[in-house]
Amino acid sequence: MTRFRVLRRHTVFALALVGLLATHAQAQQFNPQQHVGRMQAAIQQAGGTCFTRQLPNGKQRLCFNTGNQRALDAACQVAGRGANVIQICHLNLPGLMHTMGMFDGGSPHFQTPDNFRTWRLNSWGGPYHSNRQIYSAFIQLTPSESSRLKQLFTEATQQQQANPNRTITAAWARGNCASLWTNLPVGDHGETLGQLVGVGTQSHPHYLQKALETQANERVFAVGVYGPAINGFGQNPNQPLFTFIQ
Repeated sequence: MTRFRVLRRHTVFALALVGLLATHAQAQQFNPQQHVGRMQAAIQQAGGTCFTRQLPNGKQRLCFNTGNQRALDAACQVAGRGANVIQICHLNLPGLMHTMGMFDGGSPHFQTPDNFRTWRLNSWGGPYHSNRQIYSAFIQLTPSESSRLKQLFTEATQQQQANPNRTITAAWARGNCASLWTNLPVGDHGETLGQLVGVGTQSHPHYLQKALETQANERVFAVGVYGPAINGFGQNPNQPLFTFIQ
């Protein structure tokens, strides 16, 4: 065997090994279950209430009610900046139908200045100073999906800063406050966020929040209620947390 052939074989092997290691590292980083135990311990130590539900594939989904500021902070810190986790949230306020998010230390949400024709990306401040119940579903992204979402938000901010109407011009920014989230093209192959978690396109904030809780997609590793303590929380683990729609 010539020296060139030996060198080429070693090069091919090295490249294959690099690819295998990269795939293994990606798999280690994408592990929704890694948050469940840490998050449960952190919330309980801070005085919150938790229980788990088992999905059909045997994976665990954490269900929680913070009940106080310390437990709220604990939940957000475990799945905060750098965790590749996005939260889809809904404020429990009669008559309000609005979907909001939390991602990488920020609290983005979409606002329309002209009755759903165009949209702006702003911050709603998060649940930290609210005395009302806020429902949240925690979704695990891969590092590449998280990076793509950051880029989408960066581009959206740049677009509305450059646009005289201060609105997003991207093609995906069509729909309403719920479908905008489910239609975000964050997947490695163009999949939307809704496709990745098995809820498809949802155009009703209530149905989106309920679908995230009830669908057995392991990316949704936690669902919870921020805000005041709920009497009897967890006594009936099969009872839905999100109760606007049964």
